[in-house]
Amino acid sequence: MPFKLALRNVKRRVSTYSVYFVTVALTAALMLASNGVLFSRELSSYGGIIFGYAIPAIRSTSVIVAAVVCFIVCHTTSWLLDRRRREFGTYLLLGVPRGKLLSLFVAENSLVGLISFLAGSALGVGLFYVFNIMVCGLMGNGMSPLAFDPIYLFIALIEWIVIFAIAIAWSSRILKKARISELVHGKRGLRRKYTPRVNAAMSVTGLVVVIGSFVVIFAVLSAAMFGGFGQETAAPVVVAFALAIFAGIFLVYYGLRGLPLRKIMKKLPKRGDGDAPSYEYRDAAYSAGALVSCRGMARSADRNAVITGLIAVIMTIAVMLTCFMTALRYILVESINTIDFDVRVMWRSGHEYDITPEELADEAKKYAEPETVIRYDVYETDESYCKAMSESDANKLLAYYGEPTVDVSPGSFVYLLHGVYSDVRPPVDENGELTVYGETLTFGSVAHISTDNVLDMSHYLVIDDALASSEEAMSRLENTYLLMNIDGTLPPEWHETAEKAGLEGDIYSIFEERGEIAAVMSSALIAALFLGSTFTMMSMALLSLRVTADAGKDRRRYAILSVLGMCERDRRRMLRRDLFRFFALPLALPLLTTFPILGICAMLSEQVKGVVYGGMFAVGLAVPLVYVAIFACYLGITYYMSVRTVLRPDSSSVYLLSEGDGA
Repeated sequence: MPFKLALRNVKRRVSTYSVYFVTVALTAALMLASNGVLFSRELSSYGGIIFGYAIPAIRSTSVIVAAVVCFIVCHTTSWLLDRRRREFGTYLLLGVPRGKLLSLFVAENSLVGLISFLAGSALGVGLFYVFNIMVCGLMGNGMSPLAFDPIYLFIALIEWIVIFAIAIAWSSRILKKARISELVHGKRGLRRKYTPRVNAAMSVTGLVVVIGSFVVIFAVLSAAMFGGFGQETAAPVVVAFALAIFAGIFLVYYGLRGLPLRKIMKKLPKRGDGDAPSYEYRDAAYSAGALVSCRGMARSADRNAVITGLIAVIMTIAVMLTCFMTALRYILVESINTIDFDVRVMWRSGHEYDITPEELADEAKKYAEPETVIRYDVYETDESYCKAMSESDANKLLAYYGEPTVDVSPGSFVYLLHGVYSDVRPPVDENGELTVYGETLTFGSVAHISTDNVLDMSHYLVIDDALASSEEAMSRLENTYLLMNIDGTLPPEWHETAEKAGLEGDIYSIFEERGEIAAVMSSALIAALFLGSTFTMMSMALLSLRVTADAGKDRRRYAILSVLGMCERDRRRMLRRDLFRFFALPLALPLLTTFPILGICAMLSEQVKGVVYGGMFAVGLAVPLVYVAIFACYLGITYYMSVRTVLRPDSSSVYLLSEGDGA
């Protein structure tokens, strides 16, 4: 019996459950698709240190999203309960036990939740393959498509069962403790008087704070990157002004709560024709006993302003996340392409091997023909920040990269750097001398290798061959590197050969390293989109609920307009315009922050890589389109609900004019 009654109530209240259905379906689809990507075996196959440390942090976004979704569902369920408070209060007055009301409410929500989850699961499978195409494109190294595992569907089902249990328990607690008078009449809050000038000044101040904070961040980052400001000092300054941006955005929207749009519309010129224009009806409606305020931001002012301000802040965070993840992906993945050697092998000193570097290079030639093979030794020194290499080894590398070779005379040393460390100076004393292996050496000159990611990302002392072959130096042999320029992925058989030789160290192809970093950054970008899309849905759901909560006042307003003679077409146009303004307002400023954020990312790319990648801008500007699509979805469903609850009941205008704020 409760199930049949719940089914009938759901059919009768399709428009009421629309926001609930869309929210649950979209979030279920996103959770299913994103978990399928983040936990895929194909991405996990790109093992390594970077992947091992980064992916757990990226996967933790699933926990954050689950918490956000739980909040959305709890809030939406509570809102559904509030919408039906008079109905439930009447049932209680008639003597219906609270237990039966709870059973009915749970049955209705479970039914809608199940239908929503099934629809979201079907959508999530399709969305998974969209993410699949995106990941394969971001990987860019011929990666095979990700396989969909049904276990992801089971995980999503378990998550939703827990979320629904929490939401229904929360709403049941509210219904169980609510008084009958509160259900019938609702809670009455105090009205406050608003001062438009103060509100306008608040919004202007917030806008100035946002613009000024971006300017300061640009200046600080420029100074930190190009000299004049330490990075350790810059980091807290950037964080502080980023928080100031969030505070300023909240202040902008909170100040809009008293925006007197009525006064603005009264200044519009009157232009009459055969049919009176809609704004004349609107002015008449506003002046009819001051029953209503414009939806823009003045309805339920404090509550709407706080919600809208928070929405704008979390949308800004979502835009920042996706833009920065896009920039990092291009900076890190493209940087791998600048390495000339495709295979690097490193021996640890102090371990006896059954194969020499030369024999291992010969073994590699059986599987792929190296264009170049270079072996060089690295020695520890007394200086903790420096390592040493012989003159002959250094000249091998310099010659390969087309750099001038060096001549190290006995008793001196040359400081060898590459692009990233171009400003590093040798740790010499005031006399320009340095003690290495018991000998005092004088600083000679600096040699450069322009290619990044060479020499194990460090700077080196180049000493003469005699000192490098001394007993003291040989006792401090740290690593022997073998660089082989092989065109293609390192064959698995070659790994087996090295493993049989007892090799302890790094053996990898640049394609494998590139795949690892690409997997991490692709997962990070998907996680950022996951968070941003969830935040957007939360924002749009809250706004949709606010619109529906104000349906009583809207019905009175549009009833007045109908009595004054406005046709239904003009009322629909006015409703669309009001809803679009109400929904678009919280998205406007966060989406505009895309441009300064992309500017900061471009500056980082220019500093790190010396080039700004066009793809970074393409993806960065395309990401807001995802949020706009979610915005359009909620705008459409809210317009549908508003037409049914606000414009359709025209035949009872007298009743509508006397109706309260309840549902």
